[in-house]
Amino acid sequence: MLDGYTFMKTHALHFTLALGLLLCGVHAGTAQQLSSSAPIIISISQIDHSGVSVMTGARDIDGAKLGLPYQGMKKTEVDALVKDGLLLRRSVWIMDGQKIIAKCSLVGEYGFKPQHESETKYGLLLGFMSVGEAQEVGAKCKHDAV
Repeated sequence: MLDGYTFMKTHALHFTLALGLLLCGVHAGTAQQLSSSAPIIISISQIDHSGVSVMTGARDIDGAKLGLPYQGMKKTEVDALVKDGLLLRRSVWIMDGQKIIAKCSLVGEYGFKPQHESETKYGLLLGFMSVGEAQEVGAKCKHDAV
Protein backbone atom coordinates (compact mmCIF):
# COMPACT_ATOMS: atom_id res chain seq x y z
CA MET A 1 0.00 0.00 0.00
CA LEU A 2 1.24 3.51 -0.82
CA ASP A 3 1.86 6.04 1.90
CA GLY A 4 0.25 9.51 1.58
CA TYR A 5 3.38 11.24 0.26
CA THR A 6 4.02 8.68 -2.52
CA PHE A 7 0.35 8.74 -3.47
CA MET A 8 0.43 12.56 -3.86
CA LYS A 9 3.59 12.43 -6.00
CA THR A 10 2.09 9.74 -8.22
CA HIS A 11 -1.20 11.63 -8.48
CA ALA A 12 0.61 14.87 -9.37
CA LEU A 13 2.70 13.05 -11.99
CA HIS A 14 -0.38 11.51 -13.61
CA PHE A 15 -2.22 14.83 -13.57
CA THR A 16 0.74 16.65 -15.16
CA LEU A 17 1.15 13.95 -17.79
CA ALA A 18 -2.57 14.00 -18.65
CA LEU A 19 -2.59 17.79 -18.90
CA GLY A 20 0.49 17.76 -21.14
CA LEU A 21 -1.02 15.16 -23.46
CA LEU A 22 -4.27 17.09 -23.60
CA LEU A 23 -2.48 20.30 -24.56
CA CYS A 24 -0.37 18.53 -27.19
CA GLY A 25 -3.46 16.87 -28.61
CA VAL A 26 -5.34 20.17 -28.89
CA HIS A 27 -2.34 21.84 -30.53
CA ALA A 28 -1.86 18.99 -33.02
CA GLY A 29 -5.59 18.90 -33.78
CA THR A 30 -5.65 22.64 -34.48
CA ALA A 31 -2.57 22.47 -36.69
CA GLN A 32 -4.02 19.56 -38.61
CA GLN A 33 -7.33 21.36 -39.08
CA LEU A 34 -5.68 24.54 -40.38
CA SER A 35 -3.34 22.75 -42.76
CA SER A 36 -6.16 20.70 -44.26
CA SER A 37 -7.97 23.80 -45.60
CA ALA A 38 -8.15 23.79 -49.36
CA PRO A 39 -5.90 26.38 -51.01
CA ILE A 40 -7.24 29.38 -52.88
CA ILE A 41 -6.38 28.82 -56.52
CA ILE A 42 -5.88 31.78 -58.84
CA SER A 43 -5.31 31.11 -62.51
CA ILE A 44 -3.04 33.31 -64.60
CA SER A 45 -5.99 33.85 -66.95
CA GLN A 46 -7.97 35.48 -64.11
CA ILE A 47 -5.28 38.12 -63.38
CA ASP A 48 -5.29 41.67 -64.75
CA HIS A 49 -1.62 41.57 -65.74
CA SER A 50 -1.35 45.38 -65.94
CA GLY A 51 -2.04 45.60 -62.20
CA VAL A 52 0.48 43.05 -60.95
CA SER A 53 2.66 44.80 -58.38
CA VAL A 54 5.56 43.79 -56.12
CA MET A 55 5.94 45.68 -52.84
CA THR A 56 9.15 45.27 -50.88
CA GLY A 57 9.74 45.79 -47.19
CA ALA A 58 12.26 48.21 -45.72
CA ARG A 59 14.76 45.36 -45.28
CA ASP A 60 15.41 42.21 -47.29
CA ILE A 61 14.48 40.03 -44.32
CA ASP A 62 10.99 41.57 -44.35
CA GLY A 63 10.18 39.63 -47.52
CA ALA A 64 7.84 41.08 -50.11
CA LYS A 65 4.19 41.25 -51.08
CA LEU A 66 2.67 40.66 -54.49
CA GLY A 67 -0.59 42.26 -55.55
CA LEU A 68 -2.66 40.29 -58.07
CA PRO A 69 -5.91 41.97 -59.18
CA TYR A 70 -8.63 39.84 -60.68
CA GLN A 71 -9.91 40.84 -64.11
CA GLY A 72 -13.62 40.62 -63.45
CA MET A 73 -14.30 39.77 -59.82
CA LYS A 74 -16.52 42.14 -57.82
CA LYS A 75 -15.22 43.75 -54.62
CA THR A 76 -17.78 41.88 -52.51
CA GLU A 77 -16.59 38.54 -53.93
CA VAL A 78 -12.95 39.41 -53.23
CA ASP A 79 -13.86 40.60 -49.71
CA ALA A 80 -15.54 37.26 -48.95
CA LEU A 81 -12.66 35.26 -50.44
CA VAL A 82 -10.04 37.18 -48.45
CA LYS A 83 -12.03 37.06 -45.21
CA ASP A 84 -12.51 33.30 -45.52
CA GLY A 85 -8.90 32.77 -46.60
CA LEU A 86 -7.45 34.70 -43.67
CA LEU A 87 -9.79 33.11 -41.14
CA LEU A 88 -8.91 29.59 -42.27
CA ARG A 89 -5.28 30.44 -43.04
CA ARG A 90 -5.63 29.12 -46.57
CA SER A 91 -2.57 29.19 -48.77
CA VAL A 92 -2.75 30.57 -52.32
CA TRP A 93 -1.64 28.65 -55.38
CA ILE A 94 -0.99 30.54 -58.60
CA MET A 95 -1.66 28.24 -61.53
CA ASP A 96 -0.96 28.28 -65.26
CA GLY A 97 -3.26 25.53 -66.50
CA GLN A 98 -2.19 22.43 -64.56
CA LYS A 99 1.22 23.90 -63.64
CA ILE A 100 1.72 25.43 -60.18
CA ILE A 101 3.71 28.66 -60.51
CA ALA A 102 3.82 29.49 -56.81
CA LYS A 103 2.48 28.52 -53.40
CA CYS A 104 2.32 31.50 -51.06
CA SER A 105 0.45 32.99 -48.13
CA LEU A 106 -2.56 35.28 -48.22
CA VAL A 107 -1.84 38.63 -46.58
CA GLY A 108 -4.96 40.60 -47.47
CA GLU A 109 -6.89 42.36 -50.19
CA TYR A 110 -5.27 44.29 -53.04
CA GLY A 111 -6.80 47.18 -54.94
CA PHE A 112 -5.58 48.56 -58.28
CA LYS A 113 -6.99 51.45 -60.29
CA PRO A 114 -5.89 51.25 -63.93
CA GLN A 115 -5.07 54.52 -65.70
CA HIS A 116 -7.91 55.90 -67.80
CA GLU A 117 -10.48 53.73 -65.99
CA SER A 118 -12.92 54.76 -63.31
CA GLU A 119 -13.28 51.39 -61.57
CA THR A 120 -10.81 49.92 -59.11
CA LYS A 121 -9.98 46.24 -59.60
CA TYR A 122 -9.61 44.03 -56.55
CA GLY A 123 -7.58 40.93 -55.91
CA LEU A 124 -5.27 39.19 -53.52
CA LEU A 125 -2.24 40.52 -51.64
CA LEU A 126 0.21 37.66 -51.23
CA GLY A 127 3.24 37.27 -48.97
CA PHE A 128 6.64 35.90 -49.97
CA MET A 129 9.73 35.19 -47.87
CA SER A 130 12.08 36.89 -50.33
CA VAL A 131 11.95 39.86 -52.67
CA GLY A 132 13.48 37.76 -55.45
CA GLU A 133 10.75 35.14 -55.27
CA ALA A 134 7.99 37.79 -55.35
CA GLN A 135 9.63 39.50 -58.33
CA GLU A 136 10.04 36.21 -60.19
CA VAL A 137 6.41 35.20 -59.64
CA GLY A 138 5.24 38.73 -60.52
CA ALA A 139 7.20 38.65 -63.78
CA LYS A 140 5.65 35.27 -64.67
CA CYS A 141 2.16 36.63 -63.93
CA LYS A 142 2.74 39.68 -66.12
CA HIS A 143 4.40 37.76 -68.94
CA ASP A 144 2.22 34.65 -69.00
CA ALA A 145 -1.01 36.62 -68.74
CA VAL A 146 -0.33 38.56 -71.93
